Amino acid sequence: MKKSFKFFAVAIAAIMTIGSIASVSCDKENGDDVSGSLSGPMGKADVALPKNANNPYDTIGALHNIMMEECREKMQSYYLGHGTWSVTASDSIATAILEDHGFYVPGYDLNFITSLLADSASNYLDYALDHGASNSEIMTIRNIVTNIKEMVFANEPYSQIKGKIVSNEELVLSNPSLSNNEKYVILSATSVLRHSLYYWLNYDGFDIGMSPSAKEDNPTQNNNSGRGWRIALADLGGALTGAVTGASAGATAGTAIGNPVAGVAIGTVVGTIGGAVKASCDQATKEANNNQVQQPQCE
Repeated sequence: MKKSFKFFAVAIAAIMTIGSIASVSCDKENGDDVSGSLSGPMGKADVALPKNANNPYDTIGALHNIMMEECREKMQSYYLGHGTWSVTASDSIATAILEDHGFYVPGYDLNFITSLLADSASNYLDYALDHGASNSEIMTIRNIVTNIKEMVFANEPYSQIKGKIVSNEELVLSNPSLSNNEKYVILSATSVLRHSLYYWLNYDGFDIGMSPSAKEDNPTQNNNSGRGWRIALADLGGALTGAVTGASAGATAGTAIGNPVAGVAIGTVVGTIGGAVKASCDQATKEANNNQVQQPQCE
């Protein structure tokens, strides 16, 4: 993935798969497979691509993965230069990446994202509800999150996890009781969840290959799948909150950039992408920092 990816190429390339990246972990010396149930950086041969052509807002999730690749590379460079993982630095890096691609969300400062990430106990849904999400949006996403979480911790193949999300998206698309705006909010969030899980269940975290994997007492909550799930869930929370607050947060696109989602206000679209990218970058850095505190670095 080229780091200097031009946005007007992104609108087309966004629906393409994210290229695999080889990584080497010192965990191998301890016999620890850092990819969990997925064998290799991009998983088993039966892993399906994350896109769903039937979701009219699927570009949102694909753009998240493209920018997350840039954020991962820049945060790894920061770690190599400073020897630590900094959420403050990651937030600044995410802001710069978004601005480089023409996405401006001045309202999503570090305090906003930190407050969002503090709501993990509710799967970030209370925070979204407090910021304008409808009850229908929250109930629909809560059901999806509950079902998908069980599949992730059961180490189901990504292809089956994706299939479950896609089937829920079909129900949303055909639900006459949901408004067009509610469908956008839900489907943009599920697009981010689907693409984000593909990314994080394969790459595990920013510190993959750079420090040992955290091993805690409850493997169902803290194994590699659990860590990938926590980051992906934060991404969904960022997308959901971003979708309902983007316009009010001053989200705008650069003048050279067209709206990547037809029929939806640009501020709303930019807010969704901005919330997802910033939450993802900051949560992944938070996970890496927690891991560094728990485990000594490789000699």
